[in-house]
Amino acid sequence: MKKISLANALRFSIQSLRRDFFYFLSLVLVAFGVSLVPRVGEWLSAGHAFLFVAWALIDIVVAVLIPLGLVRMYLRYYEGIKISYQDLFTTTKYFWRYLAVGVIYGFISLPFILGGFWLVVSLFSFATPVSDTFLSLLATWLRTIAYTPLRSVVVIVLMMASIVYLVRTSLCYFVLVDENCGPFTALKKSFAYTRGALFPLLLIMLIFILINVAGTAVFFVGSFITIPLTQLAFVYIYHSLKKGAA
Repeated sequence: MKKISLANALRFSIQSLRRDFFYFLSLVLVAFGVSLVPRVGEWLSAGHAFLFVAWALIDIVVAVLIPLGLVRMYLRYYEGIKISYQDLFTTTKYFWRYLAVGVIYGFISLPFILGGFWLVVSLFSFATPVSDTFLSLLATWLRTIAYTPLRSVVVIVLMMASIVYLVRTSLCYFVLVDENCGPFTALKKSFAYTRGALFPLLLIMLIFILINVAGTAVFFVGSFITIPLTQLAFVYIYHSLKKGAA
């Protein structure tokens, strides 16, 4: 099993933020501000079908380019290069590849999402008395499938497989931008880089999620610090795993 140094990764990210805090803050704020523009456009154009659809399409494009730009920023910073504001939006060549990875990602993670929903609603149906006819029928059906051992096992196995897949492919976007490769190659290389690092990487991802949730809880402002913190640490981990697979 590969060893991943979370302490070294966090040390790198904390030192980077201390050294260039306003650089990261300004780029994240610009990215956040730009991502809000189409949302505001959709809200203002409610009731005008053509304008609403146009803003929705712009929203999709921005939702792809902004994360790609931020991934590129963190990767280049690790290499000692600071990108400009304009460089956040010069990742159009990765657009369709990013969408393709997202579709594959979503398709494979669907069992995890549906399985989690099934478990939550099933537990809710056990704990909540219902009087409405439709809800009563739904609760009865959920109780029925919950008591079917085979279905329960299938759902749990699918959820576990999806979690493994999500962890093993968690580096694919970094690979996509860093190595300028296709979606399937990015997924394949992510699998190669994370071989033997499943459980340490899963634990680190859970810790990073908790850090970002804590940042969001602080009036949402804390996320402007915790997101760069965790992403820089993840870039460090990406390069460590990449070197270990060489």
